[in-house]
Amino acid sequence: TLYSQELILYSQELALYSLELTLYSQELTLYSLELILYSLELTLYSLELILYSLELTLYSQELTLYSLELILHSQELTLHSLELTLHSLELTLHSLELTLYSLKLILYSLELTLYSQELILYSQELALYSLELTLYSQELTLYSLEPTLYSLELTQLKLSAH
Repeated sequence: TLYSQELILYSQELALYSLELTLYSQELTLYSLELILYSLELTLYSLELILYSLELTLYSQELTLYSLELILHSQELTLHSLELTLHSLELTLHSLELTLYSLKLILYSLELTLYSQELILYSQELALYSLELTLYSQELTLYSLEPTLYSLELTQLKLSAH
C-alpha cells in the first residue's frame, strides 16, 4: 500500500511536470508566432523600401542593399522561428510521453490496489474459515465431554447407592 501510494505520488509529480512542459511549449509557440509576425512585417517593410527605391533613382542601390539585408534578417528570424517551433514540438512530444508514462504508473498503482484488496478479502475469508473451524472444534470437544459426564454421573449414583 505504501508502495502504491509512492507510485501515485510519483505519477502526480510526473503529471505536474508534464503540465509545466506543456505550458512552456505553448509559450515557445506563442513566441515563434510573434517572430513570424515580426518577420512578415519586416518583409512588408522591405517591399516598401524596394518600391521607394524605384521612385528615387538616386538612392535605389542603397535602398536595395538595405532591403536585401532586411530580407536576410527576416529569413534568419524565420529560420530561428522554425527551430523554436521544432523544439516546441519536441517538448510537446516529450510531455506526451511523460503523460503516457504517468498514466501507465497510475494504472499499475490501481492494479496493485486491486490486488491488495483481493488479498485482504482472501485473508478475511481465511479468518472466517478459521473461526468456523474453531467453532466446530469446540462443538466436538463438548460432544467428547458428554460420555465423561455420563460416566461421572453413573459413578456418583453407584457411590451413593452403596
